Amino acid sequence: MATQDEPMTTTDAGARSGGQERAGRNIDVWGDADTRRFLIAQFLYLTSDSMMALTLAGVVLIGSENTIEPRAVVTALAFAMIPYAIVGPLSGQLADRWLRRRALGGLSAVRALLIAGAAMAVAVDSVPLAIVFAAPLMCVGRLFYMLRAASLPRVAPSGLLVRVDSCSLYTSITASAVGATVAAVSVFGGPAVVLAVAAGMQVSAGLMFVTLPLSLGGGDRTARRGGWLIAGRALLSGSTRRAVSITISHRFFVGGLFGTLLIVASHDFGLADRAHLVGLVVTGVGSFVGTLTAPALRFWLGIERLAVAGYILPFVLLLVAVVVGFDDPAGRVIVGAAAISTYFAFQNVRVATDAVVQTSTPDANRAKLFSLYDASYNVAYYGGGALAIVAGFHLRPTLGISLIAALYGVGALYLATSRRDLQLAPRAAAPDGRRLVDSKEP
Repeated sequence: MATQDEPMTTTDAGARSGGQERAGRNIDVWGDADTRRFLIAQFLYLTSDSMMALTLAGVVLIGSENTIEPRAVVTALAFAMIPYAIVGPLSGQLADRWLRRRALGGLSAVRALLIAGAAMAVAVDSVPLAIVFAAPLMCVGRLFYMLRAASLPRVAPSGLLVRVDSCSLYTSITASAVGATVAAVSVFGGPAVVLAVAAGMQVSAGLMFVTLPLSLGGGDRTARRGGWLIAGRALLSGSTRRAVSITISHRFFVGGLFGTLLIVASHDFGLADRAHLVGLVVTGVGSFVGTLTAPALRFWLGIERLAVAGYILPFVLLLVAVVVGFDDPAGRVIVGAAAISTYFAFQNVRVATDAVVQTSTPDANRAKLFSLYDASYNVAYYGGGALAIVAGFHLRPTLGISLIAALYGVGALYLATSRRDLQLAPRAAAPDGRRLVDSKEP
């Protein structure tokens, strides 16, 4: 059995029918001790991250009048794209080069120190110093997502990668909600205390990661020449290119919808002081339910039909919302339902397409491939959101939602009529017979 930092290898004796993906159940994932430990560590890490992010946002963005200017949000979105566009690809290189299990533990320790520094800055009421700590926290945070995405195929029990992707995503959403709630209601007291607790949770997560009795891959210090070229070719290959384009396009439209929702909630619903919270609730509910249903829908419909349905549902419901309008309570309920359904559709598509990307390249280059995917995916989201907010200053939100609905309709038509080749690359069983690795690995 491969444990600690020993690399897993594929053997003919290990290959079996379990290499085929199956629907499985959540209990199959949480019942596996190593998978459960990884997901709990992820929960602690992301709860801490959410507590830190919301607390520092409150310190940096909210002024003395307790309001947020839309232009300040647009500026923040622009700056938020920097870690995704620049640090993200570098994180992919590091996540393949370093032993991922140790890297996750070390990363948590570094973030704990940075959060502790931010807590001291907040305690002495130094906003500039808080920004100094917030900037590297945003940047090194991208490394965690690369490490997690590249590690999940190693963590997943045999034949359950899609189910593990789903569990990882709804664990992330739950952690973000818990962390944001803790920070918003000041459960532990003032901002400095909340940040101190967040630093302690980072330490706990790091200890769980580093003591995980399972290889998570990585550690190729020779950094195979041409690794980025291999990852780039994998990104542009048939199934992977289609999966990435489907997800990024959907993500851009979702970002535009989120930005439009902020305008709608602020102007049409009279919720100027709670617009961002309304947006987070809508996105959180839709995303959470979508991650729960994704494995079952993926195996019931197949990836291709799920992708088409994931575009048709927002197209229909957003058009209904535009026709009904926002002027009466029924219209507002329909707008909210349409937005929740859009995020629900996106998460179902994302879980399925993430698995395609994860299995499309060997372990040695998986994080590089995912970093390119992640950078494009998140720049599309923030770009769509910023564009919608800027447009919202000059156009009616109904026009923006109509345009987004039309784009979903065009996307659905294209997916339904174009070549269908989305599929998971085959994986073979590891020698322990419990987990799978790539059939392309040596």
